[in-house]
Amino acid sequence: MRSLGGRSAFIGLGVCTALVTAVVLAMRHRAAPPQRDAPIATLAPGVALAFGPLLGEIDARWPLRNRASDGTLGDAAHLARKSDHNTGLALDVTNDPVNGPPLTELAAALLRDPRTAYVIFDGRIANPGIKAGAWRRYTGPNPHRHHLHLSISAAARDDVAPWDLTGVQANGEPIT
Repeated sequence: MRSLGGRSAFIGLGVCTALVTAVVLAMRHRAAPPQRDAPIATLAPGVALAFGPLLGEIDARWPLRNRASDGTLGDAAHLARKSDHNTGLALDVTNDPVNGPPLTELAAALLRDPRTAYVIFDGRIANPGIKAGAWRRYTGPNPHRHHLHLSISAAARDDVAPWDLTGVQANGEPIT
């Protein structure tokens, strides 16, 4: 507790705990800690911490985007089959051509990140470790035209380093 102009104020234990946890996880996985000004999204329990910086960045750069098909943890349909959504290792980002993000550009940036296991979007799938990340036809039950699906490796679950979205346009201008 510290005094503020004759008044007492408690420093939030939850905030301190969250900061310490982020630093410890970053050190444990040799990832850079999140930048001070980098937004980090709040995630449901069980969702990979690695998605926090990515969702925070997406929401900050495209604040008006549609989130109707966004998702992390699996629903009943996902639970009935094998899905990375069931383990918290998958993220869906809604396709909103008007308010962004541009998902083809986002997919290219995500495929450059070593945390990415695979990306599915618009009837195609790409894995960084298969055919150098080249897109292939996706034949699964959902062609993923309304959203982009990102799956990360289990080893990257707690990696809270910022995601490099260089080349993904925001507000019509390329970000470099």
